[in-house]
Amino acid sequence: RESSTYTQKFASFYTAITPVIDDSRLSTKCRLCLDARPLNSYTDTKGKEDGDVIPREVDLYASILRWRSMQWVSCEDICKAFWQVEIIEGDRRFLGMILLPSIIARWSRVPFGCGWSPWALSYGIQVAVDGINDDEVKTSLDYYVDDLCISGTTKGEVNRYRGAILPALESRGFLTNPRKRVHNLDTDEESIGMPVYCSDISGMDWTHTWLGYKWLVDRTVDVMDIKRPMLELEVPLTMTNLRSVLARLFDPLGLWNEITLEFRAIVRELHEQGFGIRKKGIIYKDIIDDEKATVVREKVQACNDFINSNRLLPARFVDMSDIVVFTDASSYAMSVDCRSRGDGSRIFSRLSTHSGGTIPRRELEALRMGVLSVKQLTKSINNRISVYRCVIVSDSMITLYRVRHVLLFHGTSSKMEKLGKPEQRRLNHIYDLVYSLLQENRCMVLEFRHSASTWNVADRLTRPCSLLCDSNIDWSSVTNHFQNETLMHFEVSFDSLNADVLNVIDTIEEDDEILFTVMNSPECAIANVDDSSPWFYEFRRRVQVAQSGDPECVHVSSLLRSNP
Repeated sequence: RESSTYTQKFASFYTAITPVIDDSRLSTKCRLCLDARPLNSYTDTKGKEDGDVIPREVDLYASILRWRSMQWVSCEDICKAFWQVEIIEGDRRFLGMILLPSIIARWSRVPFGCGWSPWALSYGIQVAVDGINDDEVKTSLDYYVDDLCISGTTKGEVNRYRGAILPALESRGFLTNPRKRVHNLDTDEESIGMPVYCSDISGMDWTHTWLGYKWLVDRTVDVMDIKRPMLELEVPLTMTNLRSVLARLFDPLGLWNEITLEFRAIVRELHEQGFGIRKKGIIYKDIIDDEKATVVREKVQACNDFINSNRLLPARFVDMSDIVVFTDASSYAMSVDCRSRGDGSRIFSRLSTHSGGTIPRRELEALRMGVLSVKQLTKSINNRISVYRCVIVSDSMITLYRVRHVLLFHGTSSKMEKLGKPEQRRLNHIYDLVYSLLQENRCMVLEFRHSASTWNVADRLTRPCSLLCDSNIDWSSVTNHFQNETLMHFEVSFDSLNADVLNVIDTIEEDDEILFTVMNSPECAIANVDDSSPWFYEFRRRVQVAQSGDPECVHVSSLLRSNP
């Protein structure tokens, strides 16, 4: 950024969409030929389009999920699809963006390639792939801008797909760089899907990158890791520098969201104390005083020590056909943690630190985030992998009761109608998401299950300082807990969503009928509970919080716990 007195003069120039450049020059230093007329008749901004060709959506999150969902992959890089050129000093004042009347953002290097945009590149790749007659070959290719990923269930499939895709791309002028190719076709099959500790791979120099993640692949290893950020804070410490340093952690899947939670807690605490507040473009209290800066440095150093510790690196390949989605919420954060049911590997996690709302409403929002995340997952990988079973876990009986009532009984109770508008909107959205999810995945078994907070894996993503806890989770104990009886457990199918409400009520079991009757009975105003029960002290605090949301539901939960 720089202040300029030529703002009005700068705004009078019109930069062409596509720069005219001699691409035969070996040097990247060049002078741009700008067409400064208001109307540029020499640049075709849209290109020639074919209505039958639909370019795939450029989605980084979905591309990484598809990369992790397949056992055998070969990643390619298109040569010079996008590259950077340096703008000489004399032309930089014509290439900028006005931020404020006195501030202009300028660039010394600009990316361009293919003559158009990332959309145009995707369009060109899709045109080349559509020329292949084999549908299996088409679906085996995934790409994000100029990074290609060819995947399959066996090594032979990947080699066969690659032998058909690369010539098709070359026929359209897209050449791949063999030196940048990364694959796991030489990796032992028993090593794929197995996590390893950092100490087991120290000193090895075969680290590659794929879409922002480090990919450590060799004959005996196929794991991934984050790019370790440089967490160096300036002296004196400012909020601007702190935000810049903490933003260096790139983890779109949320595989290490515990670190992200710590970073957000640091910034949020300072912001609540009045630091770094921006008003009308001016930042107030940007410099952090020494006492608070010392505390911030200690917390950032603790996160840095964890990043550089002997962590268990997750496997790149994860079985996504059978998943468990944990949801939880606290007054600080709402979280979703999706795991593979087989070995407990984290597939992704979501984190929201927005404040406001009662605990029951935040628990409901966390469950809505979980259902939405499952739908996004199935949409990303459904062309290759099917999710046959999904268990959504919550430790809130109120939330599960409301969701069960909406999904199975279509929310016909007068108690549900008395809920606040925010709860009703979320419940309606959950119904729409589940309906769409089961409509697109008819073979999926969708379960909702209650779990105690002890076995809710997402609980650690709602509490800052969770890095101080044991990071290793005994997954066998968690899965064994699922086999035990629980206070609330129900399955949802596409047929049950379409069934008539009266038919559903007629076919419910006797215990469920009693529960449904009690929920609508005005006589259930007082719950007799044994105060000496070991769970009473912990449960009483939850009741006090939850009673403002739905007293009837809390009474039924009390009855179930006192007389299981």
